[in-house]
Amino acid sequence: MRLAQGASESGEDNAEIALLSRWLLDIGDGLNANIFGESTIAIPPEMLIRSTHDPIADFISATYGDLPLSHTDSKYLVGRAILAPHNETVSNINSKVLAAFLGEEIAYLSYDSTEIDPGNTNVMESDYSVEFLNSLKIVNFPPLELKFKVGCPVILLRNMDQTIGLCIGTRMVVTKLGTWFIEVEILTASNIGERLFMPRLTLSE
Repeated sequence: MRLAQGASESGEDNAEIALLSRWLLDIGDGLNANIFGESTIAIPPEMLIRSTHDPIADFISATYGDLPLSHTDSKYLVGRAILAPHNETVSNINSKVLAAFLGEEIAYLSYDSTEIDPGNTNVMESDYSVEFLNSLKIVNFPPLELKFKVGCPVILLRNMDQTIGLCIGTRMVVTKLGTWFIEVEILTASNIGERLFMPRLTLSE
């Protein structure tokens, strides 16, 4: 994890960043912890999110605040992100965040057909049903269904064209949803404000 301090941060924000930085460094240095086994790390109260009946909703609220009022502010979106270790958790968070945005939700489905090598007579296309293909969750491949709304933030997970800023980690906001493409506006890197079309891609492995 890397912390960056911008010139536009307020004094209060700088103090919070300094506190978080010091706390992370202390953990890395093994202070107040047993370096030879498992340890319990005390998280400062001001860093805790008090949970109610829905912990994920509480976490989203603490991170994004009132999305319907703030989602048009690109700086607001760039300054916020939620990281999760498991794809199932990511999917759950994405669904809840997307539901907070106004407008129509559009779903894009992946292909559900196979390419069989004509020379391989031991494998038939009928061996792989649509249900089976839709149940597969392959690393580095998108899920069966991707849902978007105009105005929702997205992060690129593949290098597509680094010359125009389309590389892993590029943050964008959806500006238009077409049948075979998605129009996005780049929020980070060197091409901030540029609008691009993200076409449907055929991926194979």
